[in-house]
Amino acid sequence: MSSVVRPLEAEAKALQGQPDNAQSKSRREALAARWQALQVKVQHNNREIEATRAKAMERIAAETQPVVAQVYSQKKCGLVLDRGTVLGGNFANDLTAEVVRGVDARIKTITFERERLPIQFQPGTAPG
Repeated sequence: MSSVVRPLEAEAKALQGQPDNAQSKSRREALAARWQALQVKVQHNNREIEATRAKAMERIAAETQPVVAQVYSQKKCGLVLDRGTVLGGNFANDLTAEVVRGVDARIKTITFERERLPIQFQPGTAPG
């Protein structure tokens, strides 16, 4: 994206020293419109990346759940917690390594396509 941003920044800097007249005002408005279009595109790309991440995480969770259940049963656990929510405790019975080995045995790679979402324009903006 920097290859798109740099020319806009350079143009904005060049316009800073321009006198306020009709021509510079027109150039500023055109620059603002291009900047707005770039922001819409960045927000759209961020939504697509987040949707792709969420879908990949769902797939990983689906692949992991049977392994967690199997290891949980083998160890006769009474409770399984997500380490991200535990502040402390005895991690001697941590199932993570066994679950990772089990998932690794089930799948070697996960492939996915980037999610494609429709572009959402804010009121008052136009496609760019």
